[in-house]
Amino acid sequence: VQHSDVNCPYRRCLENVIQLTTIRPRNLFDEPPAKWTNERGDLVADGIVDQLWSKYPEVLDQTIRVNDRTLTVTFDVLRLHETYGDSSRLPDAEHRFLALLIAEGVLDELVTTNWDGLIEVAHEACGDGLSRPLDVIAASEDIDGTGVAGRARLSKFHGCARKTLAEPSRYQRYILATKTDITAWINKDEFAPFREMVHQLLRERPALFVGLSGQDWNLQSECFATFMTVPPTPNERPRVIFSTPGLESSQKAFLKALYGAVHHAAYEAQRVKDAGLPLR
Repeated sequence: VQHSDVNCPYRRCLENVIQLTTIRPRNLFDEPPAKWTNERGDLVADGIVDQLWSKYPEVLDQTIRVNDRTLTVTFDVLRLHETYGDSSRLPDAEHRFLALLIAEGVLDELVTTNWDGLIEVAHEACGDGLSRPLDVIAASEDIDGTGVAGRARLSKFHGCARKTLAEPSRYQRYILATKTDITAWINKDEFAPFREMVHQLLRERPALFVGLSGQDWNLQSECFATFMTVPPTPNERPRVIFSTPGLESSQKAFLKALYGAVHHAAYEAQRVKDAGLPLR
């Protein structure tokens, strides 16, 4: 960033990102981020990050025009496919737990909006090659011929960093990071096989949401579209379960939209109780 050049494209990009927050550092171009302060002299970098945390699609939607080229924050500046596709990153307990469930035959369908390959790494390390085969779906054309008996399937609806690094011409366009990308996922025919897969899986079986799963609004939209055609009954088994000891407000809103406001209100306490499954 050329701090003193008001026409610097990187500077304009940074200004646009800061505009997404309510914080205005007084020394934005005079100090490194760790020393940014407000008018009272309070450090503000952490507050900016906190506000941008839930706005990453808008942050990544910024573009930078340099020497007649349009650079993206996702691939050209942050190079997120390299970060999340880094083979030295190791899976944690949650990824290993999922790999064990695959090996035991408990799970045969997994859906994720994460770009990283940590579930795959955990699966490769599980059982020393004796685990069930895992088909990884990261492009619409990957779907055909998968979902067969004896094999598990991991569908990566927002793309796969590992596959993008290996075959960028095939997989990079399926990396969804920006608000524009996610809107395209809902509307473009190219992503229709993924949308159809969501509908089919949710009609056929209950869904367990682990971690932040289910918070991506394009996936929520398809979940709602699936279930709104199937009227709920009072004593049916839960259609969705969240791996959490207590549901957050966003998850409760998910249930309300899922079952319909009137029907949900009549059974809200039981719905919320049934939808929580602590795994720790």
